[in-house]
Amino acid sequence: MQALQIALLRIQCARDLGQSAWNATFNGVTLTATEDRSEPFDNPYSPLLGTPEQHRAWVVPQEGIKNGVNGIEIVCVDGPGSHEIVFVDVAVE
Repeated sequence: MQALQIALLRIQCARDLGQSAWNATFNGVTLTATEDRSEPFDNPYSPLLGTPEQHRAWVVPQEGIKNGVNGIEIVCVDGPGSHEIVFVDVAVE
């Protein structure tokens, strides 16, 4: 298991996202996308995790994470068709 130095928001969609562009906000703060879409924790079911092409990820400022309810908004801003998000996770060190 790798040690996280940041908090990371990830989505997985049912199919390849291609060149589609996405934006994400966390508690109203616009997040910065990252190419690091790797699994943040050991997982014995790696074949079920999809491919990197099915994922998008963003860096979440840890100081913006609330103890309690947090708001997440994820929007596909450019790309063909619609996409079904099948999984969302936030990994926090």
